[in-house]
Amino acid sequence: MKVQRRCNPKEVYEVLNESPTHYIIDRGYNDIALRKADYEPVQEWVDVTRECHATLIDNTYRIYHRVDGVTDANDLSKIKVEKRV
Repeated sequence: MKVQRRCNPKEVYEVLNESPTHYIIDRGYNDIALRKADYEPVQEWVDVTRECHATLIDNTYRIYHRVDGVTDANDLSKIKVEKRV
């Protein structure tokens, strides 16, 4: 998991471990604890292209993500759309 500082989203850190109140990160020479109140998780995208299918309805393609036969419309996933000629 990655976290970013709430007031500066350009600073992103990889979390090694976490406690109820802190994120533990590696700064190369030692581990540092960051207060969870000051940092938030970065939303990371997962490529689920192979688990998706498209359906043409009323001249509009609708793309669905299906996992174990269930369509999930509210996940943080991305798919790659390619136009074939």
